[in-house]
Amino acid sequence: RDWMDKFAAPLIAQRRRVDEGGATVVQLQVVYGQTDPNAWTTASMNVVEQANAAIRTTLDESMASAAAMLSLGTMVSTVVTLLAIFLCAAIAYRTARSITTPLEDTVRVLRNIAEGEGDLTRRVNQTSGDELGEMGKWVNTFIAKLEALVGRVARSTHVVAGSSEHLISVSQQMGVGAEETSM
Repeated sequence: RDWMDKFAAPLIAQRRRVDEGGATVVQLQVVYGQTDPNAWTTASMNVVEQANAAIRTTLDESMASAAAMLSLGTMVSTVVTLLAIFLCAAIAYRTARSITTPLEDTVRVLRNIAEGEGDLTRRVNQTSGDELGEMGKWVNTFIAKLEALVGRVARSTHVVAGSSEHLISVSQQMGVGAEETSM
């Protein structure tokens, strides 16, 4: 504002007087020389340099802030990535265990039947509603039918054993009777 009031406005007014014929070009040059254009140029440059310094300071602060935000963003993304990896590993482990545990239980029951004491009263856990639960249900059905079959065979064996004993007894009586007749 000072530049306009103290430098530009007096020169413009003097130029108008020259144009109107009330002053000469030499007088305009004298007014120009009296306003000290170098001082005004230096003052203007000081303002520009101050503005540039303020801009540089703001730029440096912005760069520092951007670097801090980049560092924070990198740290946050690293933490989130590690958390996601841990979560995925936990889900994978849980999923694997949800498959292998029922299979191991089924294998344990079948191994006990095949290699162990043949305990047909043991059953497979079939609490899950998925394919493994379905498999457990049918393994249990098979074991129950096998247990019933073994029970029928055992009862039939007792009946056959009883009949064999009776047959042996009758056979012995016939033998005794045959000896008595031959004598």
